[in-house]
Amino acid sequence: MKAIDRTRIAREFGEAVNMTAEELRDWLASDMSRAVGWKGADGSRPESVGYASGRHILSILLKCGRNLADEDFVQMRRTVGFIRRHLAQEPVNPVTSRWRYSLMNWGHDPLKAATGHEDDADQARQPGYGAAGSPLSRRMITMSFQPTGKHGLRRMMVAIGGLCLVAITLSACSVLSSKHPVGNPSVPEPAKMVDVDRYLGRWHEIARYDQSFQKRCEAVTADYSLRADGGIDVVNRCRKPDGTLSQARGRAKIVSQSGAKLKVSFFGPFYGDYWVLDRAEDYSWSIVGEPSGRYLWLLARDATPAAPVVQKLVGRAQSLGYDTSLLRYTRQP
Repeated sequence: MKAIDRTRIAREFGEAVNMTAEELRDWLASDMSRAVGWKGADGSRPESVGYASGRHILSILLKCGRNLADEDFVQMRRTVGFIRRHLAQEPVNPVTSRWRYSLMNWGHDPLKAATGHEDDADQARQPGYGAAGSPLSRRMITMSFQPTGKHGLRRMMVAIGGLCLVAITLSACSVLSSKHPVGNPSVPEPAKMVDVDRYLGRWHEIARYDQSFQKRCEAVTADYSLRADGGIDVVNRCRKPDGTLSQARGRAKIVSQSGAKLKVSFFGPFYGDYWVLDRAEDYSWSIVGEPSGRYLWLLARDATPAAPVVQKLVGRAQSLGYDTSLLRYTRQP
């Protein structure tokens, strides 16, 4: 499959699927999810086509844009087609209809798209809510297929001083595995401007808030280089316990005049925040985070900086409001 086709399919999939991985997992565990959908002419199939598709869609979300196979993109294209067709068949009372439940098996809750509020969709799952004349039904006017903004596929392709998180939040890969606790409830704005030309090159990870997508990774590095169009190429590497190297390629763009805030993507059009919260005057170290306070990376140019440098990095992170007892130190090189 051509790269341009994959990018288009990924974009359309992100616009169509508005349930997070956790929401889809919980829905697929319900009796109603298993009950709806086509199970063959005689109804003898153990699960419906929609339910099987939902399991595949969930696996795609959990991959966070990494290691997607051709069959994943085929499923993504099928998903977009189903959602588009099904949205054109809206019943009179969609709230508790099998129409809505079938769509949810394919990762799209029409109540989210109609109201723009996740809490309304959650409340509407309760018995009796959404009857004619309710606040929800009065706002449910059209169901045209269009991007659903922040309620689309969670755009969480977070860059570490390297690797991607699609927690897509892909809301681009909302990752189903347990989230890292908030280590900083009030992440500050970046402390200094960043000269991108000086920031380019290789960074070594000294410590991090450990994430599921980075489990058992050592010798983590991130290489940044300038592209002809002014964007930035990103190559992240880590060594697994068996000695094999894992590599992810992405791209970044500057989104603030200070140069300290970037958006980074490792999967199609899905970008996540990358904030250089502080750096050394000589660009020998940097502290990278993002607004939620769940992610933190301490980076240095030297793979094994002296103990006083590491202590300074940790102390600075603590002064920025981070719980440094949550740090996991990376073995280098």
